[in-house]
Amino acid sequence: MEEKFYQGTFVWGPDLTPNDVAALMQQFLRDLPVPLLTDEYIDAFAQVEGENLVVCNHF
Repeated sequence: MEEKFYQGTFVWGPDLTPNDVAALMQQFLRDLPVPLLTDEYIDAFAQVEGENLVVCNHF
């Protein structure tokens, strides 16, 4: 499954479970060359945590 994902031949099918998708996502995040959440932005994360965020659902 992971190999197909990186080759661009991966197809989301009915045989996949939420656990399969979660495992693929976790592996993708682990393989990133630079972490998404770094100490560099820790103050910004703390500020956003207490904010009332507006979610935009325009698709």
